[in-house]
Amino acid sequence: MNGGGLSGKLISQFFDYIYNYKKYELSVPDDYIFLDSTNYYLNNDNFMVFINISDCMIVAVHCGTRINKIRDVGNNIRNILCVQNDICITNRNLHAKNGHMEIINFLKKIYENINDYSSYQCIYNKINSLKTNEMTIEDAIIMFLKENLITIGHSQGAIYAYLYGDQGKETIVVNPAPFIGVKPKNVVIIKVEGDPISLMTTGPILKKENTNRLNILKAHLTSNLKDDEQIYGVDGVYKINGYEYYDKKNNFLKQFTRNPLIKVAGGKRKKTRKIKKINRKKIIKIE
Repeated sequence: MNGGGLSGKLISQFFDYIYNYKKYELSVPDDYIFLDSTNYYLNNDNFMVFINISDCMIVAVHCGTRINKIRDVGNNIRNILCVQNDICITNRNLHAKNGHMEIINFLKKIYENINDYSSYQCIYNKINSLKTNEMTIEDAIIMFLKENLITIGHSQGAIYAYLYGDQGKETIVVNPAPFIGVKPKNVVIIKVEGDPISLMTTGPILKKENTNRLNILKAHLTSNLKDDEQIYGVDGVYKINGYEYYDKKNNFLKQFTRNPLIKVAGGKRKKTRKIKKINRKKIIKIE
């Protein structure tokens, strides 16, 4: 994962775990462990943080609405009306905010007590390589997260990924709930065809084919990504429908190295010849 990004398959596995770990005997995705399984702020029903010890990549996962919890359903309305108002901030939003703050606190704890956290040696080494004599530990950790944290969110969870994802290198959201506010510059939006929840979402959107065409509500599920090997991210090389494109200066979706395949009338696919200039506030328009 040099350069950041996650495959659709891995994104789906993270969400499958956070949604279903209580129902089934599930394992965390391969090569990952909990950053701290005993810390409530880093491991709860709505927010979990994982780390790949081999490369120090941290993944913060925000799940969507818990339908069986009335308060969580109501959070969606409050998020639309006043998501960035401290007076009416929801408990869910507050916990998400505290969770991202706790990532910094826990990494500082590791750095200052490495003898007690020897399995996190890669974190210590990377933070130590960034720290200078004039720099505080917190500053070095903030720099570390800018290169080693990926925040992902689904549905309502995408709101919290928008709000706190700029802490890291990547913010990847799937079928996001409506959001009134400024999205982070490091965001990638994945929208499954026919999903009703993300209908009003604007921005540079990567469309994903709906694998559950007989049920429009299933278009909202993250399982649509379970077989997707494409890498999603805003740094380096990406793949859409098997074709690569890249952006040297993070000007998202501005240059294609090849013409992508797109759906056209009748369900057929064809290569496009002309690509309009991209406006970040609009969905990609191709003619």
